[in-house]
Amino acid sequence: MSYTLDVKLTVWERYEFDSKEQMLDVKEKLENGELSSSIDVGDYLNKGTELLLDTTEEMSIEDNGNCATMEILDDDGETIWQNA
Repeated sequence: MSYTLDVKLTVWERYEFDSKEQMLDVKEKLENGELSSSIDVGDYLNKGTELLLDTTEEMSIEDNGNCATMEILDDDGETIWQNA
């Protein structure tokens, strides 16, 4: 049987715009609530994103809504331990 430690992290992601007009269009849609998440933006632009791995940070329990940010799991995905 093997065990794993999963750790929740935050990381920024980046979308590249094809033009200033495209950027202004997305900005307007974000401001008026038509787009509200990274998934919305990616779907709207029909583009992937670049994860900015050098921005990776561990999340605190408080930043995660007082839910666990570290868990030890067994082979079956059952939680053996968590930090919240």
